[in-house]
Amino acid sequence: MPNPPHILLYEPRSEGHHPIFLAYFASAFVQIGYRVTVCTDSKNLRWTHISQNVDKGYLSKIESFPLPPSAGKKQHLKALCTLNAEINPDEIFLCSLDEIASSLWRKAALGLLPALSLSGKISGLYIRPRVLTQSRSLGLALKRHGVHKLNKKRFFKRIFVLDERITENAKEYRSNIPIHWLPDPAPAYEYLSREKAREKLSLPQNAFIPLIFGQGHKRKGIGLAIDAINKLSDPKVFLLCAGKQDPKGAWLQSLETLCRNRQSSLINAFIPEDTLRDCLAACDVVLLPYMSHFGSSNNLALAAHAERPVISSDYDLVGQRVKKHGLGLTFKNENPESLMQALSECILRHQKGLTPDDKLALKQYAAMHSLDAFNRHLSQADPS
Repeated sequence: MPNPPHILLYEPRSEGHHPIFLAYFASAFVQIGYRVTVCTDSKNLRWTHISQNVDKGYLSKIESFPLPPSAGKKQHLKALCTLNAEINPDEIFLCSLDEIASSLWRKAALGLLPALSLSGKISGLYIRPRVLTQSRSLGLALKRHGVHKLNKKRFFKRIFVLDERITENAKEYRSNIPIHWLPDPAPAYEYLSREKAREKLSLPQNAFIPLIFGQGHKRKGIGLAIDAINKLSDPKVFLLCAGKQDPKGAWLQSLETLCRNRQSSLINAFIPEDTLRDCLAACDVVLLPYMSHFGSSNNLALAAHAERPVISSDYDLVGQRVKKHGLGLTFKNENPESLMQALSECILRHQKGLTPDDKLALKQYAAMHSLDAFNRHLSQADPS
C-alpha cells in the first residue's frame, strides 16, 4: 500500500482567523487521507481546542514541527526553504497565503524568483486575492506581472480562495495554477433559547439587540454602528458588543456612554466559542458595518447557522452575498444615516418575525458554508 501524501501546514500567526483555519485544514486533510504535520507558534494552542470540537478524534493523528527562527522575523520564504529541506513534504500549505503573496508577486515581477526547491510544492488559502480580481492600479499591474512569471515556472501546486468570483474572473492569471473555491465555514453549534441566553449574559429580555462581535478595529465599523444607534434614538435598542477593542479606538468613549446609559453591553476581551454561541443566541440581528471591506466574512455563516439575519454594508462581496442569498438588509457603505434606516426597518421586520422564506434562505446559506461543505470542496480539489 503506497504511503499517504505528506502535507505540511504552515501558520506562524495565532490571532483572529488564523488558528481557526489551521484547525479546519488540519482536520480536513487528515480525514481526506493525508499525513499531516503542523508547523505553528508554540503559543498557538487555540487551534487544538478548535480541532477537538470539529475533527471527531483526528487530532491525535496530526504531527507537529517547530517554526524556524526565520518565521519569527517574517522571513517566511526562508522558513519554508528550511522546512522543505528538513521535512521534505509533498506539499507545503500556507493557511494564509497572504503572508508571502504581495512580496512574492513584486519580487517575481522584478526577476527575483523564489528557490527552485519550492516549485510545485506551495499551496495555500489566499484570503485577500486582489491581484486575481478585475481591480486596476499600478501596484496590482506589477504584481500581476509577477503572477505570470510564477505561472510559467509552475511554482504553485494549488490555490484556494473564499471569493466565488475569483474562479470566474481570474482565468487569464490561472493558466498553470489550479484555483479552487472553498466555503467560509462555521460550525453548527447547539444554541440556547434567546431568553436563556439573555439571562445568562445579563441582557434585557424585551430589548431589540444587535450584535457586533470580533476584534474591535476601526475598519469593522463599530463607530459607525454607534453613530447610527445614537441617531435612531430608540430606547428599545440595546447594542451587544463582544470582542477585544482597540484601546485607542475613537469609538470607545461613545460605547462606554451607551453602557453607562444601559443601552449597551461590552465584553472587552477575547471571546471563547461558548460565549460567542450565547451572544448569537441572545441577539436579534448581527451587524456587519465593515468599512470598504474586501472579500469574505465568516460572520455571515455564523449568523446563518444561528438563524439570525444580518445588516451589512453593501460594499463588495459581503454586501453581494447578503442581497443574493437573502440574508438580511444592506446599507450604503460607511453611511451611518443609511445604517440607521436599515436598523429601523429591521426592528419592524423583527416584530413580525422571520418568514418561512427568511428561514429557508438562512438554512441554505448555512448548509453551503458548513464544515461538511468545506471538507467536501477540499477533498474534490485533491491533486493526488
